[in-house]
Amino acid sequence: MALLKAIKLEDKPQYLVELEEVVANEGKYGIISAAKSDFVLRLSCVALFCEMSIIIRSELKAVAGAARRLFTVPDPLHSLAFHVVKTQPGFDLIRSLQFSAVVELIDWVDAMSRVNYMITAARSKELPKAYRTVYDEVFDLLMTEMLVNPAPITLPRVLPIAELVREKPKNCDLDPDNVVMPPPIMPTPSTPTSVFCK
Repeated sequence: MALLKAIKLEDKPQYLVELEEVVANEGKYGIISAAKSDFVLRLSCVALFCEMSIIIRSELKAVAGAARRLFTVPDPLHSLAFHVVKTQPGFDLIRSLQFSAVVELIDWVDAMSRVNYMITAARSKELPKAYRTVYDEVFDLLMTEMLVNPAPITLPRVLPIAELVREKPKNCDLDPDNVVMPPPIMPTPSTPTSVFCK
């Protein structure tokens, strides 16, 4: 139980405390105090667990980043060679996954297209903060799914998470199909306007 209390203090593995078995055990046996759990965080096994979580999450982000390169829009202001170099990590990733059938590859590309949208939405600077917060929550769920099962993401695995891209905004009174942007803030004029004379 000390480990679970310690985990509650960490951002990355917080989803563990919501597991059914964890909730049942916590109700049955209780937990230690917050003061004692600070000490538990310094224990080598807990530190190792936290480091493993960070490393695995970083690897998953690297895989997602490489896959996103496949969807890079060509920039004609740069050379074709530049574009090939920029997209190459995505193709290297496909080769490393060694799909046994074209259908599996298509399924993976379809899934990664949705993952690419979720990542782009979560990182967008143009979207209002309320939308970014919702998309960031969905992206965290996706990363948790990939952390629990690091096998190549498939369409059946990503579809329930992608559906949250529609549901979560609705739950926050946001339109998932039409982003409502706040009105632009106009800068004040640098010189006072005066009455124009002919």
